[in-house]
Amino acid sequence: MRKLHSLIVGILFLFFTVGVGIADDIPPTPVILSNNTGNYWVNYTWSAGSGNVTDSYNVSVNNIWVQNDSLTFWNSSVGPSGWSNISIYAYNSSGSGTLSLLPATNNTQAPSASIPEYIPPTPIIQSNAKGNYWVNYTWSAGSGNVTDS
Repeated sequence: MRKLHSLIVGILFLFFTVGVGIADDIPPTPVILSNNTGNYWVNYTWSAGSGNVTDSYNVSVNNIWVQNDSLTFWNSSVGPSGWSNISIYAYNSSGSGTLSLLPATNNTQAPSASIPEYIPPTPIIQSNAKGNYWVNYTWSAGSGNVTDS
């Protein structure tokens, strides 16, 4: 539904601006080149579409405007299994300035939290001594995997 709404708004914008000459300055929709993910992050890169000049980009991540410049990348920090939903509009500063009719969009999920390959053993309490306002414990590392500290 959101894409249909964006398409209708874009068509209406184009219809009304062609008659006054603004359509000549409308930049093309950017092209998303890649999205790479890692533990709790998503990195995007994009380029200008072919056609009119693109001077800068207006970028929204998870419905928050985060960037308005000529950079062609965004690094998004997310939690385990978190989503980064990006929308990128091209901007042409000719005349009164215009945005691309439609954004380039991408919704990417970061990997889930990794399970550690090594889990140290539970320490074994050897002894304890108590006094007024103090307790002294002695323990060993337990058996199994090696414990470094």
